[in-house]
Amino acid sequence: MKKSIFFFLILTFVLSGCSLNQVKNDLPSQRDNVNKNEQKESVNINSQPQNIQNNNSEQQNNNTNQESKKPTTLIKIKDDGKLIYYEGKITLSGEYFEYRPETLAGGILCFNADEETGYLIPRDPNIYDRRKPWFCFNNQDEIKKIFGINDTEIFSNPTASEIRGKATVVVSEYVVINWGVSGVYDTATLVQLILKEKYTIKSTPK
Repeated sequence: MKKSIFFFLILTFVLSGCSLNQVKNDLPSQRDNVNKNEQKESVNINSQPQNIQNNNSEQQNNNTNQESKKPTTLIKIKDDGKLIYYEGKITLSGEYFEYRPETLAGGILCFNADEETGYLIPRDPNIYDRRKPWFCFNNQDEIKKIFGINDTEIFSNPTASEIRGKATVVVSEYVVINWGVSGVYDTATLVQLILKEKYTIKSTPK
């Protein structure tokens, strides 16, 4: 009887050891599953759908474009349908130019603002106005003396077609020609000539 009890105890101990080993063997696989699930969850949290990423990129581009479109500092004071009048002063850098007097739009000293200051020239954002930022000076005779331009001397050469030179100017009394009016141009009054480089004469062979 004692031998039977002893044998039963040994058998029970052996079977218990097998069960414990089985439990130990199962634990790593369960831990692996938990780790895999955690990794999946971390990927889902940190990653964004492609459409959200695209929308974020487009929003950043729109913000950059909006910041780059600076408004003019001039103040609109009158609009009669053909002319729009502004008050205030703006400092522009760019290029002054004049075409040969007897040609189309010739004999008039004008100014083309560069990219850095062109935004100061008013353009209506509510219409499709893609005109370049340029204008012609009021009081042409006086302005040409200030710029040192003598049409008779410059264009005495029949091949001389135009003159161009770099300058920085301060202007006021800016007037914008209505977008629907053709054959005319914006005008402004020179307040100060800050910097002027000597013009170059461009020639067209006859």
